[in-house]
Amino acid sequence: MSNNGLLERSAVFSPEGKWVVYESDETGQFEIYAQKFTVPPSNSPVRSQLTDQGGRFPRWRRDGRELYFVAGDGRLVALPVSTTDSTFVPGSPEPLFSLPLSVSGASTFMYDAAAGRRRFVIIAAADDAARDRVNVLVNWPSQRRRASFSP
Repeated sequence: MSNNGLLERSAVFSPEGKWVVYESDETGQFEIYAQKFTVPPSNSPVRSQLTDQGGRFPRWRRDGRELYFVAGDGRLVALPVSTTDSTFVPGSPEPLFSLPLSVSGASTFMYDAAAGRRRFVIIAAADDAARDRVNVLVNWPSQRRRASFSP
């Protein structure tokens, strides 16, 4: 990340601390980038743009083998990755499920990935009737083909 006048934010270090992923508006919309973390910072960093249809709020899976992010269409996406000390190789993105507008349109992290399998904690605004209730979505992989997330 640099001092270039662009909005570069939501940086998250890989579990082993060698890579950082973040969102930048360099293309005119927010996209997700991965960059090699070096000390001192490099003048020509190893950097990859991971999305081209919009992306926000990157999160690493605890083992570092997958990234999650909110795509431009509001869906949570899983992106398998393979990293070494000098290479970052993204796999094919897999849309998981649509997020409520309060999450996908937020200006800060509204979800996190739990350890292990694909489990997430999502903070979403509730209407007045649901404020005293907690919704837990289980077995979501079987529901991911639905058009939107609705607790």
